Amino acid sequence: HITGIFCGDALFFSFARGIPSNFNVFARVLRDISQSFFMPLFFFISGYFTPTSFNRKGRYVFYLNKAKRLFFPLVLETTLFFPLAILMSQAISGLPLRYRLNPGPCWFLIWLLTMNFFYDTIRTPFRSDSNNKQIRAHFPTTYTRLLFGIIICGIPTYIINEIVLKGHKIYFGMPLTIGSLTCNIFMFNVGVIAYENRWLESSIRKQLDIPVWMLRLVTLVESCVLCALRGVMKENALLNFLFFAVSGILCLDMSLCLLQLFQENCNLHTCLSKKLTSASYTVYIVHFPLVIAGTSAFVHLYNHIVPTENNILFPDSPVSSSTLIGYDNGGIIQGCGWLV
Repeated sequence: HITGIFCGDALFFSFARGIPSNFNVFARVLRDISQSFFMPLFFFISGYFTPTSFNRKGRYVFYLNKAKRLFFPLVLETTLFFPLAILMSQAISGLPLRYRLNPGPCWFLIWLLTMNFFYDTIRTPFRSDSNNKQIRAHFPTTYTRLLFGIIICGIPTYIINEIVLKGHKIYFGMPLTIGSLTCNIFMFNVGVIAYENRWLESSIRKQLDIPVWMLRLVTLVESCVLCALRGVMKENALLNFLFFAVSGILCLDMSLCLLQLFQENCNLHTCLSKKLTSASYTVYIVHFPLVIAGTSAFVHLYNHIVPTENNILFPDSPVSSSTLIGYDNGGIIQGCGWLV
């Protein structure tokens, strides 16, 4: 998740002068791999906990809780924290100050609210209750992941990004890239199905149709192919299509790899983990102004220490950010890459 934020399409190092280009290559590799799965996996986990929250609290308390945990933080981020970050970046870059309403990195709250609403209004009325025979969904096989990875996570993402919404980088706050939109919606629903069929209550290792080592090897190969395609596709339509198709497969396989890994090795509950968990959401919401302040301090300190010819210079031309994190329209420095 952090890699996805700090190595976005408008990565600071990509446009700053005097920075070794080797980091750009490394950062883009991390970005492509993480971008293919990190938000879909987040929506999967959100979908997994939605049914139990709705069933335990009931509709009224469920929506009241979502307003407290999702809607109000979204309002704060859109009207205060992220606009403050933009104003700081404008001041740092010596640009005119201009206040902007923008959800920034909390765009996912818009979609979580939407998906929770549709879970209640569409899925819940048609869901089998305890008095009826529930339709079972078996744990996804390798063939199933391959098929759905291509036809749901891969091809539709390509069509939306490269044909339907080509030239648009944001759709209702969501960055349009690999591992977005159809992947996020699909994985939220898969999370709901996983809860209803108790997929994560049993050992994932025992439910797999292939050995864990083979799943990890296949995922590693998919990651390498994805990075190779990124380096050669350029304007080639076929390679671009294959890039999105592979990213869709990687989305599901990498998510499954991480779920299995954490289920067996990181399923721990300690006082420290509970404190970190309870604080992580707040930190995420308020982190952007702090990141920009820290980045600015680093840049000025760096420029003061190194020779003038190696100074970090702000760009002269406007750069359009597809993720609203490296630069805002008008060449506004936000410099998150410095804190990687």
